[in-house]
Amino acid sequence: MRIFITVYCLGLFWCSVTGYAQNSNIDSLQRLLLKADAPKEEVQLLDAIAQKLQPTDAKQGLDYINKAIALAKQNALSTQLAYCKLTLASLQNRLKRFGKSKQNIADALALFQAQNNVTGQVQAYYLMGIRASDQNNEQEAIRHYQKALKINTKTSTSDQKKQASADIHNGLGYSYDVLGKLPKAVKYYQQALATYKALGNEARQMALHINLSQIERVLGNVGRAFTHVKKGLKLAKMLKNTKMEGYLYNNQAIIYEKQAEYTEALKLYQKALKFDEEAGDKDGMALSLMNIGNVYLFTKKYKQAFNTYQKGMKIAQETHNKMIEQQLKGNIAYVEFKMGNYDSAISKFLEEQKYYKQQGLEKQQAIALADMGEVWEAKKRYEKALTLYEEAYALFKKIQDKRHLAKVTNAIAEVRFKMKDYEAVQKHLKIAQKLAKGVNAKDISQRIFLNLYRLDSVRQNYQLALHYYRQYSVLKDSSNNLKKNKQLEVLRIKYDLADKEKEAQKQSKKAEIMAQNARYDQLLIWSLIGGFTLASIAVTWLIFWQRSNQKKLNQLKETERVLLQERLQRKEIEEQVLQEQLRADQAIQQQLKETLEHKNHELTKQTLYLVQKRQFLGELEHKIKLISQECNPTAQGKLKSLSKTIKKESAEHKEWEKFRQTFEIAHPKFYRNLKELFPELTPNEMKLCALLRLNFNTKELASILNITTESANKARFRLRKKLNLSDENLNEYLINL
Repeated sequence: MRIFITVYCLGLFWCSVTGYAQNSNIDSLQRLLLKADAPKEEVQLLDAIAQKLQPTDAKQGLDYINKAIALAKQNALSTQLAYCKLTLASLQNRLKRFGKSKQNIADALALFQAQNNVTGQVQAYYLMGIRASDQNNEQEAIRHYQKALKINTKTSTSDQKKQASADIHNGLGYSYDVLGKLPKAVKYYQQALATYKALGNEARQMALHINLSQIERVLGNVGRAFTHVKKGLKLAKMLKNTKMEGYLYNNQAIIYEKQAEYTEALKLYQKALKFDEEAGDKDGMALSLMNIGNVYLFTKKYKQAFNTYQKGMKIAQETHNKMIEQQLKGNIAYVEFKMGNYDSAISKFLEEQKYYKQQGLEKQQAIALADMGEVWEAKKRYEKALTLYEEAYALFKKIQDKRHLAKVTNAIAEVRFKMKDYEAVQKHLKIAQKLAKGVNAKDISQRIFLNLYRLDSVRQNYQLALHYYRQYSVLKDSSNNLKKNKQLEVLRIKYDLADKEKEAQKQSKKAEIMAQNARYDQLLIWSLIGGFTLASIAVTWLIFWQRSNQKKLNQLKETERVLLQERLQRKEIEEQVLQEQLRADQAIQQQLKETLEHKNHELTKQTLYLVQKRQFLGELEHKIKLISQECNPTAQGKLKSLSKTIKKESAEHKEWEKFRQTFEIAHPKFYRNLKELFPELTPNEMKLCALLRLNFNTKELASILNITTESANKARFRLRKKLNLSDENLNEYLINL
């Protein structure tokens, strides 16, 4: 249930339109403030300084903005007062004083509406959206952003309109990102990115490339994710922003990690950590250490994972970043769970869950509850595990997280299976199946079908079990194919094959042009020879052009050699991928072989049971005949009736029907292939074929079918004729069918 990968989701931008805040630092603004000779200018500078202090020291920012508000009121500067109110609200959002920020935004909006200031109204609604988003109310945030977008169409100033439009689209993208509606998030982020690019705002372009790289990775668009990382890194290096370089290397590493390229992922995470250290970004350092720990965890290096998480948690405690601290604590708990330290793991998960409950983070709280349930399940305390899973279920249902609902419902079904409460298992698996289908969660559906197969196998519903196993196999094959395609795409990017192919195409075109030019040059040579009468001049020109041609031909050969080398390198990588696929297929074949052996063992037990039963009934019938000869006529009649009952029981088909169902699970295509090739076969002949497929000899067949050895031989002979076999061994033919 645990989510390990850290997401660096860069959020919303706030800046008023006073003009100073965007391009100046605090020191220069304070120097300008000392020189200000007009109240309006002084108010604008105080406002700009407050905005600059918002990310680093919001409380100090309050001092500046309160001075600005007092000065604006004193000098009846209503427009400046409205903008100052927005800055005050923004600082209060930062300090989580949401009630006060709401009132200040409302005051500012009223002033802007009275002045018919469209730009100010746009900013007010945009800030309402940020406020709602800060309170995790993304639906309300979206409504405010849409209102701001609608009013923004009335703005007259072109650059202001574009800037506001980009900020609002970024806000919409962020809200849809948080809600998990990723295609919509991509749409709005792309619109914001295009506008920031047109405005030349490189810092915000870089931030959006970070967010887009994450979303495209989650959507499975590996190539697009890498493209955004590459563009973001280029901008970060140009802006000399080492903090963002660290974020981007983390994003790149996550892509490799998701494709199980752990060595490459670890190198990039360590590179990101160095950038975080250079930038003095302690939160970034803690997150990078968390991701490094995740790689160790996935590769089962639990001790290294534990130590790395501890380092990250120490840094998070130094910076008082409770959120990162709790994430790391949860990951440490999971490592301890994997190492068998169940009590310590439960204690840490409980601390994590309590923190998320205090913060009102219901999704994280539910995940922590599910993690505790998993530990109690491992301890075989199934009732306790069920209680925790059900609490997690209630929270996921409350926040409408259908994917996690499906996952935790399946977990409840698995616990019920261990408790042998099969009716409850059936009920929960059907609910989980519906939920997983609703969110197209094929990985969860795959697990559910496997559990349905196990359930119906235990209940001896073999036909239904076979149906579910086929559904499971289809999803598993689809998942494996998707993984292989993504791994191949990652390898192509890792070895720069896409760029090399483009370069090879350019070289090929260049070579073609060179060859064409060479042909033109040859024609020119002959024209010159025919045109000039002096042999010495003709010879001189001929030598000159021949050397030129030779040089071009050499260049052409070199280009062909490079192309050949690139093709060989690509072939080696493709062979490497095919080798990986072969190993995976071999593992699947081995598993299928073991399953087949198990089913064949079951079939053999069933047939032996039939033989023993028939032998016992035969002996019993023989003894009754002997006793009958010594009895009076009345007793003989009763013994004769008993003998008929025994014969009837010997001819019952229940065991054969059970044998047929088990045989079809072990060899699902046998009957179908046989019927397609030989449709005229009778049911008894089909039964004989199945027993021969299990390699029983004539004597064993006679015992199983309750016939004489001679009859068994005749049945085999008739079957050979129907199958058109001359010299080929009948048993081997049916085994290989």
